[in-house]
Amino acid sequence: MQMNVIAKAKEEIEVLFDLIDAYDEYEVDLTQGILYIETDFGSYVINVHEVMQELWVSSPKTGAHHFKFDIIQQQWITAKNKELRELFTTELNIKF
Repeated sequence: MQMNVIAKAKEEIEVLFDLIDAYDEYEVDLTQGILYIETDFGSYVINVHEVMQELWVSSPKTGAHHFKFDIIQQQWITAKNKELRELFTTELNIKF
């Protein structure tokens, strides 16, 4: 049975929305599957790139990141082995 990576990506965006929206210091919006996070230091944009089957993140602190789902680790990972939630833990002090 093949996993639906796009569905997994959309689910992860919704999880991120719920978790980050709980923090008062961030303005969070989820519109047409794209997650926008407004901070004092800039804006994040997180969306699904369906053709590449990736989550793309634009960070005001560290630039662009492309995450692929690692089926073994069950996490979204960059080519440099950085984990998606770790990015937000580091940059936004979010606890998952």
